[in-house]
Amino acid sequence: MPLIDLSAPAPRRVQQFSSVQKAVLARSDPGGTAASTVESFLLHVAWHESARLTTRTQWQQGPARGLFQMEPVRVREAIEYARTRGFETALVVEARTDVTTLRAAAAALPTTGITWPSGSLAEQWLLTHDEFAILLARIALKKIPIPIPSALELQAHYWADHWKRVFPSPAARTQSLRTFRDESLEVDPLLTQSTSLY
Repeated sequence: MPLIDLSAPAPRRVQQFSSVQKAVLARSDPGGTAASTVESFLLHVAWHESARLTTRTQWQQGPARGLFQMEPVRVREAIEYARTRGFETALVVEARTDVTTLRAAAAALPTTGITWPSGSLAEQWLLTHDEFAILLARIALKKIPIPIPSALELQAHYWADHWKRVFPSPAARTQSLRTFRDESLEVDPLLTQSTSLY
C-alpha cells in the first residue's frame, strides 16, 4: 500500500489513513475489542500529532517521528513489548523486514533521551512505512492497562495522560486538551466526505 499522501486535500488524507489503519488492524489485531473506539482514537491522535496528517517529522527539528510523533524510547519500548505479546511478526510484516533486523533496530535505540542513533532503521520505518507507524502506535497503547474510552472528552484526557504525558504547565495542559477535542471534532466528518482514496 502506498504512503498516505500528506499533500492531498484533508478528506483524502483522512480516508487514506482510515483505509490503511483498517487493513493494519485487520491483519494484526483481528477481533480486537472495541475496534471502532480504537480506530477513532488512533485517528484523533494521528490527526493531532502530525499537524492534521501533514508531516511525519516534528516541527523545529524535534525528535518525534511518524504520523503519531513517537520518540526513540517509546519506539524501543513498543517493539520490545510486541515481542512479549505476540505482535513481533506483525511488526516485521509492516516494516518489510525480518525478526533479526527488527530486534537489532530496537536494541540500537536509547533507553533514555530523545536522540535517534545515526542511520536508525526504526526512524526510517516511521518515515516510510505508515503501516508500521500505525501498528507501533497500537502496540504502545496496548501497554496501557486502562482501555481506550469511547467518549471524546475522556479520549482527550486519555491522550494527555498516556500519550502526551508531559506539559509545561497546567494551563498548557488545559489548552492542549481543548485543542485535541476541537481537532477531533474537525476530523471526524472528513471520514464521510466524498473523495477517491488515491
